[in-house]
Formats: sequence, C-alpha cells, structure tokens
Amino acid sequence: MKKYIFFTFICICLYIFSADNVFACICATREFEDEYKSATMIFSGKVISVETEKSRRKVKIKIENSWKGNLPEIVTISGPSNDVPCGYKLAVGEKYLIYSDDEKASDLHINFCSRTTILSMAKKDIKLLKSLRAKNAQN
Repeated sequence: MKKYIFFTFICICLYIFSADNVFACICATREFEDEYKSATMIFSGKVISVETEKSRRKVKIKIENSWKGNLPEIVTISGPSNDVPCGYKLAVGEKYLIYSDDEKASDLHINFCSRTTILSMAKKDIKLLKSLRAKNAQN
C-alpha cells in the first residue's frame, strides 16, 4: 500500500511541476560600460501618455536628462502592447532611465535586455553617467 501512495505522490508532483509552455524572459545583464558603449541614446524622462492601437503601443516621454544622443524635448517609444511576455510596461507618471540603440530619435524602441529601468532603481547608473559627463566636460 505504501508503494502505491508513494507512486501516486510522485505522479502528482511530476504533473504539477511539468509545463507545456514555458516563457522565459532571461537576459544576461550587461555591465554599465558595455551598455554605455552600445547605446546610441541614453536619457531619463517621465511618461506623459500611453496609447494602444491593436497590438502596438506608443509611449510619449518628456525628456528630463540626456546623457547620450541628440533628442527632442518629447520622444515616442513604439513597441508591442503590454500583454506581450517580456515587454516593458511603462506607466504614465513614472520616470525611467532608458538605454536605446536606435539610430533615430523619431523611431525609438526598448530592448528588454537593456539596462532600462525605473529611475528610482537606477541610482548607480545615474552616478556613473554624471561622472562621465563631468569627465567629458573637462576634456
């Protein structure tokens, strides 16, 4: 009898912990120096609007600080809607530090594996960006 209970327990555990669909959002976190070199634009700003049309959304951000790239006062980031796994869910009123490797400020996207993050969580990056700005100003 104990064998059957044990066997049933094992079968139930295997059933519960098996998965048909796995959506892994795993990225190797890039070091600041690597991200800084590869990014064409680095800026912080506040989300002022989010518009969703079909499966696409457009997020308008008012730039507060720009560390790399030529940016207008307001940029629009395009991307898939919020219900896509591994997508950024930028919220109106929140401030973010954004790394972009796009060539034009008129056509921005966010790479999920970049160091883009909510501004309050980016204190280390902000400190490094400020020190780079000061260093470049001296040269």
